[in-house]
Amino acid sequence: LERNPNYWKEGKPYLDELIFNVIPDSASRAVAFEQGTVNVLRGGDIDNVDVKRLRSLPNVEYSTKGWEMFSPQAYLIMNQRKPPFDNVKVRQAVIAAMNRKLVVNNIFFGLGQVSTGPFVASEMFYDKNTPPIDFNMKKARELIKESGIKPGDYTIRHLSFPYGATWERLDEYTKQTLEQLGFKVNLEATDAGGWASRTGNWDFDLTTTYAYQYGDPALGVERFHITSNIVKGSPFANVQGYSNPELDKVWSEAASSTDPAKRQELYTKIQTQLVNDMSLGYLVDMEFPTLWRSNVKNLVKTAIGLNESFDDVYIEK
Repeated sequence: LERNPNYWKEGKPYLDELIFNVIPDSASRAVAFEQGTVNVLRGGDIDNVDVKRLRSLPNVEYSTKGWEMFSPQAYLIMNQRKPPFDNVKVRQAVIAAMNRKLVVNNIFFGLGQVSTGPFVASEMFYDKNTPPIDFNMKKARELIKESGIKPGDYTIRHLSFPYGATWERLDEYTKQTLEQLGFKVNLEATDAGGWASRTGNWDFDLTTTYAYQYGDPALGVERFHITSNIVKGSPFANVQGYSNPELDKVWSEAASSTDPAKRQELYTKIQTQLVNDMSLGYLVDMEFPTLWRSNVKNLVKTAIGLNESFDDVYIEK
């Protein structure tokens, strides 16, 4: 991208150009930064395992700020249209069996915190007092018994999330967890296009993903839970098939209200119900790291981080 000499802010931008390097492999992106070929790594550019090493290099800056507007959350999608995930006790059992603290510390390498429900902690109208979701394998097995199903009768098609080593490890851990509950699990590899096509067409039993919550639940959370957003062909909607018509009305009322106190009351009700229904498998309130050379100035200043205009970013000579 070349500098626009007729930019509406006089004297800006400071940079003559921005160069985006297309490097398909995350390990190669890490090497490019280490060798000085590139000056900036955006969140998600490298696998979390490489972050600690790269941020310790001399003259490198690091921040997890600049994602507050997006507020990403990692979660499991369980296809609720058929057994076994049409059974709420099975969905509850899966999450009770997931050691989500281990996921944060050992798979995401500390970049995030355990989700307490469908709203990340930075989301507007987040309520920390939702029903607790504790790691408890004994409770998980009890829930399976209460569900009335026989796990050995099911082979779960777990569609892998094709976005790097972190997600590969998470998929492998999820497979191991379900196998401890007695399920048979097949991991099915795909590319990004295949993942979008299959999830959008509901051709899966279980998959992993993450999504942005965009600061207001009416923008970033509602879309995954209202019945009207069960739209075949769209991978970024209510693909799990969760439907609660009474809660749909609460979502609508909460989104249209102009009274913050009323909205909080309604969204608290929504969060409690979604946790009880285990509408999705809430895993991690994610943090995305940004790394850059220390001579790059004014890089992360707002809640949208590197999605800003870059008009006052400069390189110190």
